[in-house]
Amino acid sequence: DNMVNNGSTPESLEAVNQVRRRAFGFDPLTPLPQVDMKAMSQTEFLEYIQAERARELAFESHRRLDLMRWESSSIGCTRSVKSWPPFR
Repeated sequence: DNMVNNGSTPESLEAVNQVRRRAFGFDPLTPLPQVDMKAMSQTEFLEYIQAERARELAFESHRRLDLMRWESSSIGCTRSVKSWPPFR
């Protein structure tokens, strides 16, 4: 959605905002300006989604797949298995 439309759409923002409202303990279907995200550019929205997934799914074995999906594997996977342990 973000890549095709060159930025966030009202539908994608509403989906993100429903999750944010629920996380903050509010009714997900009631808009709240103090919690809701505003329209973002394509890059801003992608960075927000990537950061949110990193926080939410860090301990659920999704991080490596996300890094590969977004071609960011150099961020967190710079050492090969053969180099462990890092001390010798």
